[in-house]
Amino acid sequence: MKKLIFLILIVALVVFLVSKFGADRILNGSLPGDFLYSLKKSWEWANLNLLTFTDEGKVKLELKFMQERVSELEQLQKDGKLTVEKAKQLTDEYNNLAQSVNKGITDIQGAQNSVDSLVRQAQEISQKHKGAVDEIIKSAPGTTADLLKKASDLGESLFKKISR
Repeated sequence: MKKLIFLILIVALVVFLVSKFGADRILNGSLPGDFLYSLKKSWEWANLNLLTFTDEGKVKLELKFMQERVSELEQLQKDGKLTVEKAKQLTDEYNNLAQSVNKGITDIQGAQNSVDSLVRQAQEISQKHKGAVDEIIKSAPGTTADLLKKASDLGESLFKKISR
């Protein structure tokens, strides 16, 4: 029993320290294929599902994660490490987040006045994503370029729906 209580206290302390001193800062630079990337994705999941309690907070966090996927895509391209698999992984994650943001905004529309701000932020991220993808497509091989174009079109169509 004492061991269990001790273990729980240690885990609680680690969680507190990581949240207090910023797992975001530690994991921020990791990209798909990096050792810490799976830890980064786990931290994002925990932050979204265990540490965020309002619908608006979740939408804001998902928008932040969408921006990170765009940045990761750009960084992989810049570093010459963008593969079809990594492009598919990031665009799938981006589109899943876009769908969740779309649903979240729809769910809270009418319940709060801040929806307009969230919609504008989502549209700005969508435009940034489109611009980044358009630049990457110019130098990407055919299969990767086609995949990115389809994913970009899907993300853009999701945000056109909520802006009506």
